[in-house]
Amino acid sequence: MPGIVLFKRRWLTGSDDLVLPCFILALLHFTLLIVIIVYVTTSPDIVQYSSVDLNYLVGRNANASFVTKVSCAQQVRRISFGYVGLLAGATLLELTIARFSMLGTILNPEKREPISYFLYFRFVVGISELAYTIGAAVHLSGNWDKCHSILSSYNIPIALVGINASVFLIVVLVALFVFDSTGRIFYRVKTATEGSSTSTERLQIMRSKLDIHRKKSWQSSLRDCCCCLNNSQNTQNALDDAADIFHEFFRDLDLVPSDILAGLILLRKEQKVARKLRTLHKSDSIEEYLCEHPVSDESLLLNLTNQVELDVYHDQMYYCNYAIASYGPLFYYIYNPLTGVCKMTHSCMCGHNGCCLSNQSSHYPLTYGDHCFNCRTNVVQLSLDDSGYIQDTEIIYISWNNDVYQQPFFVAIDHNKRSVVLTIRGTLSELDALTDAVASPIHIPVEGNDGTWKGHKGIVSCASYIQAKLLEDEILSQVFHSSCKSANYKFILVGHSLGAGVAAILSIMLHPAYPQLECYCYAPPGGLLSFSAMESSKVYIQTAVLGNDVVIRTGLPQLEVLRNKITNLLKKTQLPKYRIILGNIFHCGKDSSDDMSQHIEMSNITENFNETGEGSNSAEKLYPPGKILHVIYRKHEDKGSWFSSRKDSVEYYALHADNANHFNEIIVSGNMISHHFPQELLKALEKVQSYRTKNSDKYSQAATLESHAPLIPTTINNLQVTDQRLWDEGPSSSTNETNQNFSSNTQQSTLAHSSLNNTGKHIVPWLIPGFLKSENKIVIHTTCVFPDIETSALNDHVMQQQEQVCNLTYLYF
Repeated sequence: MPGIVLFKRRWLTGSDDLVLPCFILALLHFTLLIVIIVYVTTSPDIVQYSSVDLNYLVGRNANASFVTKVSCAQQVRRISFGYVGLLAGATLLELTIARFSMLGTILNPEKREPISYFLYFRFVVGISELAYTIGAAVHLSGNWDKCHSILSSYNIPIALVGINASVFLIVVLVALFVFDSTGRIFYRVKTATEGSSTSTERLQIMRSKLDIHRKKSWQSSLRDCCCCLNNSQNTQNALDDAADIFHEFFRDLDLVPSDILAGLILLRKEQKVARKLRTLHKSDSIEEYLCEHPVSDESLLLNLTNQVELDVYHDQMYYCNYAIASYGPLFYYIYNPLTGVCKMTHSCMCGHNGCCLSNQSSHYPLTYGDHCFNCRTNVVQLSLDDSGYIQDTEIIYISWNNDVYQQPFFVAIDHNKRSVVLTIRGTLSELDALTDAVASPIHIPVEGNDGTWKGHKGIVSCASYIQAKLLEDEILSQVFHSSCKSANYKFILVGHSLGAGVAAILSIMLHPAYPQLECYCYAPPGGLLSFSAMESSKVYIQTAVLGNDVVIRTGLPQLEVLRNKITNLLKKTQLPKYRIILGNIFHCGKDSSDDMSQHIEMSNITENFNETGEGSNSAEKLYPPGKILHVIYRKHEDKGSWFSSRKDSVEYYALHADNANHFNEIIVSGNMISHHFPQELLKALEKVQSYRTKNSDKYSQAATLESHAPLIPTTINNLQVTDQRLWDEGPSSSTNETNQNFSSNTQQSTLAHSSLNNTGKHIVPWLIPGFLKSENKIVIHTTCVFPDIETSALNDHVMQQQEQVCNLTYLYF
């Protein structure tokens, strides 16, 4: 809901955010209340001495030790009774606030309006509680020396005072966290807008002042998040650009962070319901959703029988190890938690430029910005050597300089692949995150750019920095010099995440000078290239992405669509916020997708799901680079025992994705972040290959990619279908003489058996998954019609299935 207004100031929390905090505080205060009551009523010292007249003992010159004991016991009793009253009042107020906070909906706070008055009362009680806690602490600490030794339970009230003070401190910290530095100005603008006495000119001035203060607030927040920023002009410009983007994005939104969280949960539920409906209704010929992506008969899948595509696929797996290695020690330790420390220590001490001089190589990389002993550089080499893919590779140049618009990168010579590999690290620091945030489009400085080639501003600046660095140190000119062994090697650019975006744009900038270069991008940013630049990049850029990766779906237009969808869902929902968030966390009560049906018409979900939403005209759409391979998977329910193997419970497939339409919407899911990690992507790429050769499936082995062979219909003559090889292994190489140049066509026609009898044609349903096993043949998954086959040629198995309807499908051969 809109931020709550207290003390003539807007705060970064809503009145419906107080349910859980107030219940927790009420429970804690009630627990303290019970403890104090039990302590006062059961403590032997307090019960025994509470009714003793202290003045009488003093007047009668009673034993000093006894008088002190009575005095201490009665002091504890008075302090405890004071706390009982304060805690009882606080508990009642907190329960009342929590009850009112449960009323209404997210964007309809009218029923929660009394909360502000109860909060004022709670503030007064809180101040009284603070003053009483301070006074109690002073009295108890002042009498500590004489009371704690003679009163065995004296420590208990001191502990209660400490707990209450800690709770109060936590509340103060939370209040500081939800403090809005522009809240006062926002309240004034809101009051002036709702009133009628303020002139239009005055109101415009106030709104301009609010915009200026909010932009400064974003700059301050970004600087606090990026605590290691320097004061260079580059950094200040980046902060200004990022603040402008965030300010424009949230300009007209009066939402608090919990509203966005609730909106994401609602959007996730809506997306799930929409996918179920589209699958049920066979919308757009969708067979199923894998990783929330629709798969149909028209989906283009990776063709591993095509040698060209197979080679590219193997290269994508191979060079992904360079992208992983570029992250250095952190990622190496994460994925090698048991042996990582020992190996890294040995590598740092005994690698290139380490202390073990006998093990030093005569060729070590030119290094900038590394630590003592070139530790990070040695770990990069270690990561490459341990990958299991890469052999005979030497790093010749590496830069660890990291600043705004400056990414670490290294150049290596891979003698096994006969390639020079330039690898750029992805996002790993707050400086990199600031570079990511400067997402407005600018022209790419490349020869032949007609003005339509644009790219992500922060990433273009990074690419320009690396290009200048390469020219300054003459790295490429030396590596490709005619006198070097690597003169005829391929030039490969590699990167992951932000590094993938930099590698893609840098490859565009270097392509005129190195027309044979290739670029492998892993999980690049979605808002990277303009349409014309993206289309031209498909010639030499290969991109791989896993499942629901959020980064490739993140650009300014996609974020604006997400913002609008969240806002619309928050307006429509009739559920209170606490039920949305707690129901998603604990999965308690009804499934929240059932609750959604109360406020979103199910018949309109599919229509709404297809809408891309409207963003502001200021956000020019940018696209991910190159030819994209999208790895998706299907999970099978394991009905075996808990001790059975789950090795084959997930099947991986790879789709060729459309840059312009495939990643237009952010998919809200639990793995939208984990699918971005390079190691997860590499594991998925490896499993695509293993499942492709192990299992037979219509999506993994169907002939759906374009073939180099011409497209002609299937015509099979003189084929004896009683040949046992057709039923066991499929056509062998000996049948290839009569079956040549068969290719695929997606056209299908449905024919009944009765009509086939009149033409002498018969249904031969042997072409089903698992029957054709010849390595040079591709299985199709539908039954087929074979013309000109005599009835006598059909065996009993075929005759038993003649009543079936056959889909005419063409084949690859």
